[in-house]
Amino acid sequence: MCARALMSRSALAPIAALCLLGTSCAKVPLVGGKPAIQLSLEASDQCNTCGKASAQPLEFAVIQVTDASAITGTSLVQIWGKEKALFGDALLTRDTGFIDPKAKQEFSYERNAKAKAVIVIGNFCQPEGTCWYVLQPLSKGSHLKLRAEASCLAVAKK
Repeated sequence: MCARALMSRSALAPIAALCLLGTSCAKVPLVGGKPAIQLSLEASDQCNTCGKASAQPLEFAVIQVTDASAITGTSLVQIWGKEKALFGDALLTRDTGFIDPKAKQEFSYERNAKAKAVIVIGNFCQPEGTCWYVLQPLSKGSHLKLRAEASCLAVAKK
């Protein structure tokens, strides 16, 4: 019995050594031991100004979908709070958060195994064009680094 336990521990030693050396064992972001979507969000001092002199907190949604094509050509008014109607069965999850102007925060959300893309939607009071959302195929990774400006989300420099 003791020999079997010693043998199984010694068999695990090479695997543990590989993980400690920084191979791919530790590179998957996790939430509660499960793969995660990570969002680094920085809000500028002009975040969500609504055409006024002072910035406002920004509410945002992080949605995971199997097919992101339904967002093409939509407006923020058409989608905010109506994601299920727009995406149908392609919508897997919807999480929300807030960020204050001049703040920088890290957010983590459990990744749905069926998701093909993640979309971060900023609920700006005066959105411009289509920059109120950022779409990232999960084939390009599950970490997004974004900046919230007066009326747009922008991909931040890494």
